[in-house]
Amino acid sequence: MQFGLLKALLSGSIVFGAVLPVAATAAERDLATVTASIAPTEFIETIPNQAGSEPFGRATARAPRGALWTKLARITADIQAAKPALDRCRADRPHCTEAASRFADIIDQAAQRQDRDRLELVNRRINAAIDYTTDQDQWHVADRWSPPLSDTADGSFETGKGDCEDFAIAKFVALREAGTPAADLRVLIVRDRSAGDYHAVLGVRLGGGWMLLDNRVSRLVESTDARYFEPLFAVSSVDVSAFSAGGPQLAARVAPPPRPARQEPLATTEAGTILTRFHNFAGLLTSSPRNSPQV
Repeated sequence: MQFGLLKALLSGSIVFGAVLPVAATAAERDLATVTASIAPTEFIETIPNQAGSEPFGRATARAPRGALWTKLARITADIQAAKPALDRCRADRPHCTEAASRFADIIDQAAQRQDRDRLELVNRRINAAIDYTTDQDQWHVADRWSPPLSDTADGSFETGKGDCEDFAIAKFVALREAGTPAADLRVLIVRDRSAGDYHAVLGVRLGGGWMLLDNRVSRLVESTDARYFEPLFAVSSVDVSAFSAGGPQLAARVAPPPRPARQEPLATTEAGTILTRFHNFAGLLTSSPRNSPQV
């Protein structure tokens, strides 16, 4: 995930549906469409810093309504719209589309496995099925969440492309269809200290902990071992939560896990330019409930 919604979400006090002054540039107005209605840094610091049962052993609190809630509602609707066709495909494979057949194969194989074996299969197969592509390159927008299959044939398994949250969403859907309870699944938005960018992975409850399924890593990682991640938000099937700020022990730098040959481009120069521009005008923004982000 590059210089889109997450960079704006995590760069300071920002608002959703902002009305910019007339003097704002077109680029500033474009950037405002991907900002959120919360001030994440300040909000996260108000959550008690204590152990919790969520990923990374952190406490969480329900996040205020904003752009992530909007995206959750949209991706949920997209997944539900494609489910009848997926169900028909799994029942009558000769009449599947090629993309649906590939996705159904992963689900059916995962359904025959349990626990860690299931997670490893889904992580490995979906990482191999999608080529990392930024939303800017694929859709010419800063941030777009795509389902694996879509009733408009533009899901990540149909295009064969997606960015980090699209990998996580596809894994979420595959595991849910294979029988993993939705209550045990989270799309996690984090800051990757080892890579210097923002990222999304899937968290899955397993036993007494949480395993991370990452498109950059072929192996599973226990969330409490992933100290190179600063957790920010957890998106479940029904809500969005913010993680508490971590203590010093969670800020320790550790060696990053092995990365596969294909990695997400960081685009640090471009992202930095956009963030600098955002900070220059963020203080001038005012809330307006009439507008919504364009994705």
